[in-house]
Amino acid sequence: MSGFAKDISQSNTVESVFEKAVELYISNWDVRNAISQIPILGLAIDSVATTLSQQIQQKRFLQTFDILHEMIELMDETKVDKYF
Repeated sequence: MSGFAKDISQSNTVESVFEKAVELYISNWDVRNAISQIPILGLAIDSVATTLSQQIQQKRFLQTFDILHEMIELMDETKVDKYF
């Protein structure tokens, strides 16, 4: 594997681990409450995690929409046109 491909692979792995960590944080109210209790930084950390979670959800929605669009185009290209 080339250095560039390896970097991309590691980047995707790091990104997926980071996304999973944010998901776990957002879904665990006990941890969120504990973090929010940290003076000065707690609410900032929670706010950043919440914002990142929303961005991750938006990215996934757009990816899903792109895949759906590609599948619809593929179906249009491969369907049998009865009128032709």
